Amino acid sequence: MRYNQAKLKTNTLGSRYQESTLISRIPFSSNDQYVQVSVTDRLDLISHQFYGTRSFWWVIAAANSIGKGTMAIQEGAILRLPANPSAVSAGLTGY
Repeated sequence: MRYNQAKLKTNTLGSRYQESTLISRIPFSSNDQYVQVSVTDRLDLISHQFYGTRSFWWVIAAANSIGKGTMAIQEGAILRLPANPSAVSAGLTGY
């Protein structure tokens, strides 16, 4: 889902790569949910619990300014879960 709109490019040596993907600022909605993280929570598990798929972990990360490289989050943190992750996914742009 996250990379569906990313274009496949080829560099001068013939190696293929996907272009960088930019995520627009995710607007707040009165329908957003907020959850407090427990010790066993991870972004992918929270995504599965609230969205029915692990695929939207990056939407949660982007909405909460969590850097890349980890699924873990600090226990006790409050996370915003955007109401419509599919709309966020559709709004991606590449460069």
